[in-house]
Amino acid sequence: MKNSFSRLIPWSLGDALMTDDDGPDAGSRERTASPPPRICLPDGGQDEKSTADESLDSADALPVDTHDNGSDSDQVGSGTTYKQTDIGGKRDTNEDSVLCRAFEEVGYHLIAVADGMGGHEGGEIASQTALDAVEESITTALSESETDREHLLEDGTRRAHEAVVEMTEANNFHREPGTTLITALLDGDDAVISNVGDSRAYVYDGSLSQVTTDQTQVQQLVEAGELDPEDAEDHRYSHVLLQAIGTADDLYVEISERSLAGGRLLLCSDGLTDAVSDDVIEETLETSSTIGDAGSTLIDRALAAGASDNVTLALYEVVE
Repeated sequence: MKNSFSRLIPWSLGDALMTDDDGPDAGSRERTASPPPRICLPDGGQDEKSTADESLDSADALPVDTHDNGSDSDQVGSGTTYKQTDIGGKRDTNEDSVLCRAFEEVGYHLIAVADGMGGHEGGEIASQTALDAVEESITTALSESETDREHLLEDGTRRAHEAVVEMTEANNFHREPGTTLITALLDGDDAVISNVGDSRAYVYDGSLSQVTTDQTQVQQLVEAGELDPEDAEDHRYSHVLLQAIGTADDLYVEISERSLAGGRLLLCSDGLTDAVSDDVIEETLETSSTIGDAGSTLIDRALAAGASDNVTLALYEVVE
């Protein structure tokens, strides 16, 4: 990985967790030693994961039950962002959430994608709850003159986790909601990225590189040498999470820093990466004249490939 570092940040919230009834091995969902924390089974099968619905403009104070497909772009200073979400071909609701926010006073851009789980009872609001909490945490910290982006993302991710747990405790959900959370805080070409779950960050700077590591059981098996990488994608546990916002006692947050070097940053849910290959992502980011064109093309290609999940992305680049 070029011009980057990555580390895991542990912290504990205590016993705010429940077991889940869903998934192909519902009875086997359990706490494990930390790290890694307890495995989180998505709803109902290999590619079933539920997410909080959100309006594309993440300024709403309360989560909503559904949100429309749509896209939005913005430019503040030299930084340009683009976000888009689509319900996909086989879902009744869009349960992904996406956020782009500029903090003009310090020149930072915040982009984030969350992909929830837990079914229609709680998962539909989990990802929006997480994004609302991240945005509020960073906004408050900046107002108090905290500008260290790594600390801002650490604290924002922690607050997101607490907010989803609090939401769970305040409601009598049949299944425990949670969400992935991939977040980037950018200062010009320099990106600090935090990750929990299996949503991904990619950088294109002449070639495509995946910045984050999937926090899944299958990825753990690959890293342990117990599973060949080429067998991982179609493995029945490819979407069994080791980490999720709202569903872990001891949360391990992956923090990376990466220079974009004039390139493009993509955050996306697994609805995109399950439907299109890295080669398609690389070719699209390389040939598209704007990140808006790139984003809409990637969504279209995922849908054309039969995307079975909600498909969501956020993009960033510096335009001189």
